Amino acid sequence: MSQSNNQMDILEFATAATKWIESNFKIILGLCVVALVGGSVFAFTNAQAKQAEKQAFDELYEITKIYDKKKAEYDEAEEKEKAPKPKDKKQEQAEKDQMKDLKKATGKIDVDYPEVVPKLEQYLQSHQGMNAAGEAALVLSEIYDTYKMPDKGAEALSGVLKSWGEKNVLYFVMQMRVGDLYASSSDCEKAVSYWQVVADSKSFFARQAQLKLGVCLQ
Repeated sequence: MSQSNNQMDILEFATAATKWIESNFKIILGLCVVALVGGSVFAFTNAQAKQAEKQAFDELYEITKIYDKKKAEYDEAEEKEKAPKPKDKKQEQAEKDQMKDLKKATGKIDVDYPEVVPKLEQYLQSHQGMNAAGEAALVLSEIYDTYKMPDKGAEALSGVLKSWGEKNVLYFVMQMRVGDLYASSSDCEKAVSYWQVVADSKSFFARQAQLKLGVCLQ
């Protein structure tokens, strides 16, 4: 196999791996929550600290609940609009009536999520250094990325990483995510600095980070 074909194979693998991470983003977040909440029970010896972490996750849940509900509505409206129109007139009218009750996303972040984004930004400021802040930053980065502002999502995550302590699974997820977001902004230099941290570790994501580094540097 030629060098050119090898380079294409690496690029295709890295692209496929990235798409898998993105398509399973919610699952990864869920696993991180389970791991961190469970780990918190054993990691903290101070009852007050354990209670603070639990309250932080409870507070975050209330914010993300608003986001999940609105996003589900927007996704449903988009799917209904793209779906093939039924030939049956009665069914077509029924779907039109249903569409009236569905609100489509406007494409403007401050209109679609007027409460969620400010609340998440404020949340990050008041929960620095906590596991819940990492989860909040990942959710916020997802929203910013959806609205074509990956650099702002990267900034939110990098801000959390500055006050992060333990190099746990969420730490490496955030490092990978920041790198991906900066790469989306065509800022390979910044992306490499975050992927390198993961590539040098024994994390599950190390191999993928190494591939991303190779493609980006090339």
